[in-house]
Amino acid sequence: MKQAAAAHKGTMAAVVCRDDTRQVLSALRKLRKNGSSPAIGCINSSRQLVLSGTPEEISAVSDALQGVRIVPLQVEGAFHSPLMSDAAEEFSEALANAEFNPIRKNCAVLSNVTGVPYPDTEALRRELLLQLTHPVQWQNIVRYMSAHGADTFVEFGARPTLTQLIRKE
Repeated sequence: MKQAAAAHKGTMAAVVCRDDTRQVLSALRKLRKNGSSPAIGCINSSRQLVLSGTPEEISAVSDALQGVRIVPLQVEGAFHSPLMSDAAEEFSEALANAEFNPIRKNCAVLSNVTGVPYPDTEALRRELLLQLTHPVQWQNIVRYMSAHGADTFVEFGARPTLTQLIRKE
């Protein structure tokens, strides 16, 4: 991933909306029609997305939007986007040779790609690879956990960013 990040010089930025993300999605569609748009790297909540792409693509979104806050993230690459496809190729070889124990039925492990538990080890293998190039479905993960009884969330990190999103949702 580090090599792919260095090769593409990508970045990420959180887009924080007052209401919802429809304006952002509309701007992304327009930019795609013009041939260049960052990818959605994370769907964090109904009011926050994280974009992944080149600095120029992130800047173009910033220029196209009004009434949203764009927060550049201190990352080394455009993770969870097609710019990580080189890393995905190498990772697929490692995953093909990896041995996984069967998933226990009483211990759900949620997929970043789908937001629901991995049904079996083949899905785990496939989705671990997909998470390099596809958006993290954080909003769906939180919804799944909440629907299945989770009412306490603990975040480990420098700031309680995701915990605050859960409270606002």
